[in-house]
Amino acid sequence: MTPGFDPLDGGDQAELLVLLETPAPGPAEDRIVSMDNPTGTSRNLRRAIMGSRLDRRRLLIWNTVPWLRSGVSRPLRTGEIAAGVAATASLVARLPRLKAAIVCGRVAGQAAPSLKAAFPEVRLIPAPHPSPIYINTDPSHRGRLDEAFEAAARLLDEPIASAERSI
Repeated sequence: MTPGFDPLDGGDQAELLVLLETPAPGPAEDRIVSMDNPTGTSRNLRRAIMGSRLDRRRLLIWNTVPWLRSGVSRPLRTGEIAAGVAATASLVARLPRLKAAIVCGRVAGQAAPSLKAAFPEVRLIPAPHPSPIYINTDPSHRGRLDEAFEAAARLLDEPIASAERSI
């Protein structure tokens, strides 16, 4: 099962994609990828988004490997990441207003080369993953996360030649 998009976010009109790793563990019913979920990762993400003053209707939060891995506690396998990267590229192709993507962490970073090759007009902004396990271990990690969202906010406000990109 793949969780849905948060209806309060930008959907297919998003200008910014926030790319995480995988959905948090939990029950499968009625799941959405949201900064409002009751997790430490969502809390850190919400803090960075609100701090940058980004309007959530301009962004879409998603996972590189978007399907639930309920009951699986092992690291992601190379094939799972490759399938997730392909699914991510398919999603990006359906976001005509997309200007930038914040790639959060190692797994999302693995999607960056294929996204850059397929969508060179989309600016990729690296960031640490907002998981408390990572963010709370070093104050510089939180600062880098905040900087990524601030850079994205500035980028979204820059004028562009065309209101939409061609796909």
